[in-house]
Amino acid sequence: MIKTDIPWEDGAKNAPLPPDAGGLPLLGGALDLMKDPLQYMVRQYQVLGPVFQVRALNRKFIVLAGPEANLFMSRHGDKYLTGEKTWATFADEINAKHFLAAINGEPHSRLRKIIKKPYSRQNLLNHLPELVEITRKTIAQWPQDKPLVVFPAMQRLGSEQIGHLLLGSGPDDYFDDFVVFMRTLLNAVLGQRPKLSLRMPGYRHAKERVMTLGQNLLDEHRANPRTEDPDLVDYLLAAEADNRDLLSEAELRLGAIGPYLAGIDTSAGTSSFMLYALLKNPAVIDRLRSEIEEVFAAGPLTAKMARQMPLLTAATIETLRMYPVAPMLPRTVAKPFVFAGYQFHVDDPVMVGTAVAHYDPNLYRDPHVFDIDRCLPPRKEHRQPGALAPFGLGAHTCAGAGFAEVQIMMTIATLLHDYNLQMEPADYELKISLNPSPAPDKNFRISLRQRAV
Repeated sequence: MIKTDIPWEDGAKNAPLPPDAGGLPLLGGALDLMKDPLQYMVRQYQVLGPVFQVRALNRKFIVLAGPEANLFMSRHGDKYLTGEKTWATFADEINAKHFLAAINGEPHSRLRKIIKKPYSRQNLLNHLPELVEITRKTIAQWPQDKPLVVFPAMQRLGSEQIGHLLLGSGPDDYFDDFVVFMRTLLNAVLGQRPKLSLRMPGYRHAKERVMTLGQNLLDEHRANPRTEDPDLVDYLLAAEADNRDLLSEAELRLGAIGPYLAGIDTSAGTSSFMLYALLKNPAVIDRLRSEIEEVFAAGPLTAKMARQMPLLTAATIETLRMYPVAPMLPRTVAKPFVFAGYQFHVDDPVMVGTAVAHYDPNLYRDPHVFDIDRCLPPRKEHRQPGALAPFGLGAHTCAGAGFAEVQIMMTIATLLHDYNLQMEPADYELKISLNPSPAPDKNFRISLRQRAV
């Protein structure tokens, strides 16, 4: 049985440093981290426990992992760990230091309150007919009976959904600029590419275009404010006067483009992984279709109807367990503490392996198997303490987590309701690409054919 209440102490004590995970000379664990960082962390956790050190080339960091670490993060993590140092490059590049990932305390709580309603699960549940319409309109442009690379198609679909429902319009011909801007900047922030990449002409051009779109969104909403059914930009502008310390023009621009930056890769990756898992388990598709067809046949979708889809909900949760949006969270120690008998010093780099618990056999029966019944009564394995954290933990849990879950669910529901899907080739085995978010590689393709419903 897992001990989830690991002792911890505030302050610097006479405690040892965490054990080293070892690895190859000079490289350390770099090769394993490049191949599959989550499963590397899972293996180290099973041998070394919830705290250990990892070396990778010239980098060294402490890992907090497992349900024990997840519970500590939920209760105390925001007091002792900060993302400010990690996101300093991002803040400098966009000239806006006040954004959710980098701030703490009262300013963080205030900014989350401003954006809470538009990013909420309930907001998207209130717009389900529009979500399905956008989804169908976009998918209708996909080729039929011809292999389609899944992840980029899901990126484009997700951007249309996010743009129309949170910002009032889609990205149009700015889409490719967002992909270049976001990937280059985030890879530089996370150390996966040199910061020199932020000086390259292609990136600078994409950045200029993205910032232009952000300013255009602000200008359009200022000229035509919506008092009925306001979107995210309307909420930001309404809060501007009372929050000028948080919402400079640069920070408003970031808020306006934020949904694209946060959602294009993440929701697309999860939707792509979910399609893969389902196509590998056709019996699950049959179960889901019965539920989906019954709900769709009842008329325009409502929040109440969406809540009557336990199988689809379970399949989404199981996908997020196996393929989490944020499997690891980079942090820096803000205050010294001791956890599980090991010392953490100020400025120590930390990687919180929130998703390591997702593969713990003490929590999940056969954790490497896609099994939606584990998320249904009576098992409900994901409800155990510290067992599930696909969107982060604590005060910095993803603000749009509920929105994203509904978006992913209804995207898959619409696809399964309207089309027959086939993997191309049928024996494709998943390979995960990190750029920087996890997603199936370019060889994951499907063909689709309209269903007669």
